[in-house]
Amino acid sequence: MKIKNQLLLALGGVFLVFMLGVWYYANLATQSLNEYWAQRLIEKQLFFDKNRTLQPILQETALAKQMAQEPALLAMALDDNDLAAREAGLAVLENYRLKFQDHSFFAAFRKTQHYFYNDADNSRQNNPLAYTLNPQTADDQWFFRAIQLTDRPYQINVNKDTVLGTTKVWINLLLKHQGEVVGIIGTGLGLDSFLKQSVDISQPGIRNLFIDENLNIQLDRDERRINLASFIKPPSEQENLSFLLSHPEDLNTIKTFAKQLKSANSVEQIKTFWSHDDGNQRLIGITYLPEIGWFNITLFEPDELVFIDPLFIVSTLSGLILLILFILFRVNHALFIQPLVQLTQSVQQFRVDPHQLPNTSVRGYSQEMDTLSTEFKSLIEQVKYTQETLEQRIQERTLALQENETKLNTILNIIPAFVFIKDPAMRFTYVNKAVQNLFKTPLRDIIGKTDHSFFNEDFANSAEIEDRKVFEKGEESHREESVLNDAGEVVKVLHTVKIPLKHENGSVYALCGIAWDITQQKQSELATKQLALYDSLTQLPNRRLLMERLQQEQTLGQRKKTYAALLFLDLDNFKPLNDNYGHDIGDQLLLQTAQRLTQAVRETDTVARFGGDEFIIILSELSTDYSEAMASTQKIVDKILWQLAEPYDLTLAQSGLQHQCTLSIGITLFKGQGFNPQQIIQHADQAMYLAKKQGRNRSHLSPFSATS
Repeated sequence: MKIKNQLLLALGGVFLVFMLGVWYYANLATQSLNEYWAQRLIEKQLFFDKNRTLQPILQETALAKQMAQEPALLAMALDDNDLAAREAGLAVLENYRLKFQDHSFFAAFRKTQHYFYNDADNSRQNNPLAYTLNPQTADDQWFFRAIQLTDRPYQINVNKDTVLGTTKVWINLLLKHQGEVVGIIGTGLGLDSFLKQSVDISQPGIRNLFIDENLNIQLDRDERRINLASFIKPPSEQENLSFLLSHPEDLNTIKTFAKQLKSANSVEQIKTFWSHDDGNQRLIGITYLPEIGWFNITLFEPDELVFIDPLFIVSTLSGLILLILFILFRVNHALFIQPLVQLTQSVQQFRVDPHQLPNTSVRGYSQEMDTLSTEFKSLIEQVKYTQETLEQRIQERTLALQENETKLNTILNIIPAFVFIKDPAMRFTYVNKAVQNLFKTPLRDIIGKTDHSFFNEDFANSAEIEDRKVFEKGEESHREESVLNDAGEVVKVLHTVKIPLKHENGSVYALCGIAWDITQQKQSELATKQLALYDSLTQLPNRRLLMERLQQEQTLGQRKKTYAALLFLDLDNFKPLNDNYGHDIGDQLLLQTAQRLTQAVRETDTVARFGGDEFIIILSELSTDYSEAMASTQKIVDKILWQLAEPYDLTLAQSGLQHQCTLSIGITLFKGQGFNPQQIIQHADQAMYLAKKQGRNRSHLSPFSATS
């Protein structure tokens, strides 16, 4: 590790230890301050929420109480069927309607169960009697429930009047006569406007709501959470705090605090606790509003309760210590690190240009640095001398290797063989001059390429398979390879030896191939074979090849149980033509006869010249049935007799000659290996002589037996 990095690491360790102490102190100092700040904040927030909610309700309640003292209204409540009393009472209600914030009133009387209502639009001026309450109707249960709560002179209820189609915060005031409830009067506050004024004020990280004694939600920014007519609904239909507080212990804590606050009946008392939500722990405050019998609950996100962030203290002190450490680092850098960097640059300069001595004098602030600079300079001079000596020796060895390589290339380029080297990817890494001439490509365009760039696909694939065997098995390979042109003709035959080149551990890293051109040798072998097995005049199989084909046919018939036929043919009156016109004319006749015979039989059949003017034909795989085989044979024989009976155009020295020639054919059928080939030929020969005796230009069948 560099000294610079070590110094940075040491300073980083000092900084880390210091920051741990700062962090511990900052947490202790800010914890008490934040706790005090949170308590004061939640008290002010609850007081603020309570007052902004109670103010409109208490104001309307005071007006409703004043209205309840009106004698005309009380008289109307006792008998609203009295038109005079009703008219006077409605006048009072209409007067107070204009004073209420919502400019609406309602009055419901116990005796007649009549419900009177008018709104800010004065839409029911001519018919304030809206409907008659029914104790059997669920929507009217609020009235019959409210008149029984005589201990509560007024109630606050959020409800929807389904008949009038309006949802409001209703202020219900009990109207009493001689201690008995005779009706309920009051007004309503628009739910939307009241929510905006009370709980829907946007305060980041703070949410407040109001619940009743049964923890049913009365006011919340989300209207869907409000329990309409909560005091007449069963508990199963009422919305509680479970959507905000999922932990059962939090709900139990609120129930306990609600009982304590209600018993204390103090508007100043506040209860707080932290919720148990794992992912979002919040501070919850609760206070009681005895005026309306509700509880105000406020939830604070933790970020809103931070008065002093410990990170502020940590960041301030960390900045100070970082400044001090930076100054220490710069001093150490100038005294120690910079001289060492200069020496390092000198080494790098010497590495780039070893023939030039670098400047090793460094500016040091200590005797130790001066000594180090002097010793380093001596070391550089010694290294330079050693390097120059080594370079001279390497140059001498390189010249010797180049000379040997030149000799080797000369030898490889003059030997009559194709020499090449391939890597494990079957790419050429070296080829001699013979390979370059074969490919008609310079060396630079061959290196890095494979056989696919120079040979047809079949040859390249075959060579690649053989190369892989050499690499995988690590053994020499010997094979003959035929190089074809685009027409599929063989242009060269190579005898190739491929030798694996191995590392000391035995792994193959390349292969060396040596290929000799044996095309002429193969052509000589083919010519020798042609002379040995084919007639030199007609190029038909001679006696030797005929005997091989006959033995093969016997073996095939033995295996497949099929008949074959041997035809022994002799030209009629060939000798007079040969004697009168010479051997050249006779040779022309024999050549044309060979061509006609070849055209008359199948490709699988064999036409051979047996000698002189005698030919033998082997008809292969005729049939397993003797009669069918005989019929097929006769059909071919008839075709031969007809074609060879056609005139022959022979060329004399100065004119042409048209010659008529016929055949005598001896036929024998055989199957399997019951007789040797010579016996079959003799049998057919005898049949041929019988055909001649019968008048020539005909065939004669002489079978061995139907079962042979």
